[in-house]
Amino acid sequence: MIYTIIIMAAGMIALLIFANAFADAFGLNGEAASYCISAIRVISLSFIFAGINVAYQGIFQALEGGLQSLVLSILRQFLFVLPIAYIFSKIAINNPSFIWLVWSTFIIAEVLTTIVGTLFLHKIKEDKKL
Repeated sequence: MIYTIIIMAAGMIALLIFANAFADAFGLNGEAASYCISAIRVISLSFIFAGINVAYQGIFQALEGGLQSLVLSILRQFLFVLPIAYIFSKIAINNPSFIWLVWSTFIIAEVLTTIVGTLFLHKIKEDKKL
């Protein structure tokens, strides 16, 4: 878990530092570049939690918690992301300065999933007396 957090933090920092360079690499300019840079900077903040969730999924599979692994996958990819993104997109469509809300969907979904994963891990530890 520590290695996962370190690797994901490095990726997050790299994206935060080089967001402009990534936009330039795709030949974006003007408003498109602005949206790209904004998205990169906000979404990259979710990387640490995304790494934790992927690690949790592997841990649960190793500890015969396939159902918990599946639930985490569904939570982080569908159940948390889609409704939150839908609500935030309705806000942003009427006020484009709030587009960052749509990108923050990923942070919220990953944090919520991390909380659920932590609860699952504590339950598995109790059940298996680890």
